[in-house]
Amino acid sequence: MWANYDEALTIYNMLPAQVRTPENHPEYVQLDTQRNSNLTAVYYVYREQDSLYYHALHESVLPDGTAKDLQSAYGYGGPVTNDEDPAFLARAWQAYLTACMERGILAEFIRFDPLLRNDRWYGGNSARDRSTVWIDLAAGMDSVWREMSGRARTSIRKAEKENLSIREIKPEDTEGWKRFKAIYEETMGVLDADSFYLFTEDYFKGLAGYAGQRLLVAEKEGELLAASLFLRHAGRTEYHLSASRPAGKRIGASNLLLAEAIRRYGAEGAQCLHLGGGTDGREDNPLLFFKRGFSQRRAEFRIGWFVHERGRYDAMKRAWEERAGKRVDRILFYRFGE
Repeated sequence: MWANYDEALTIYNMLPAQVRTPENHPEYVQLDTQRNSNLTAVYYVYREQDSLYYHALHESVLPDGTAKDLQSAYGYGGPVTNDEDPAFLARAWQAYLTACMERGILAEFIRFDPLLRNDRWYGGNSARDRSTVWIDLAAGMDSVWREMSGRARTSIRKAEKENLSIREIKPEDTEGWKRFKAIYEETMGVLDADSFYLFTEDYFKGLAGYAGQRLLVAEKEGELLAASLFLRHAGRTEYHLSASRPAGKRIGASNLLLAEAIRRYGAEGAQCLHLGGGTDGREDNPLLFFKRGFSQRRAEFRIGWFVHERGRYDAMKRAWEERAGKRVDRILFYRFGE
């Protein structure tokens, strides 16, 4: 069934802690809709006595207004469950397909959680996208530091000598959050990032109020050089958004921020910190190279998709390709310029 927010939260809290991640929490999925006015948080729940299947998504109306589609919220999503019995999962998937047809869903695109590997609980298609990096905080700080590369430790020591101040921006510090938004947008501009990675002021306000967030900034003589936003729920922490000015990069400000996050979350008993992957699937991606310096542990990020109305979808795709004069590979192709 499609559940409302309160129903979804009840089911979510009944799931085992190890599958309750920061980005599939109903509150996060709801606040993440503030990225775009066309996004609506929807929650699918299938239940057989104590067996639960939960899938939080964003629903959008197609550009032509004739149908709707589904996507994971920003970050990692996908279904989670407390019962891996194949027969139960098959029934949950069939019930989900029926619910989607009744709702008028054309297609869907899913970004699975690399640590959960929850593509195995999904009945549609899936494929590998890229590698990600994670840190085993439960192993203890000595183990974490040993797993760091020499270059990462050198960068941290270099930054420590620069007399940077590290502080946490609290939710009520509106000026601090405005400064974070500004440096984040500067960084995305330098990277020539897709508009998907640019967020509204309401989105940042929503993040500030999210109970699981922590925003750390590195400053020198009052100048903001780098910032990193983390999300946590239960034992799991996600490296969610980060930004750095050129002056910060030269002295390793982001390295010091990440080291401070490791210290804080480790001391608080968090089990792991997932750093994510690069900006694309290349193994030599610069961002992936940076993250690999902090841990030898790897995970696999996978994407998923399913077309609910095949005939209609294929006709739309043919027409789009004819107009564009090229082949299209994206699942939700109609959401991108021709």
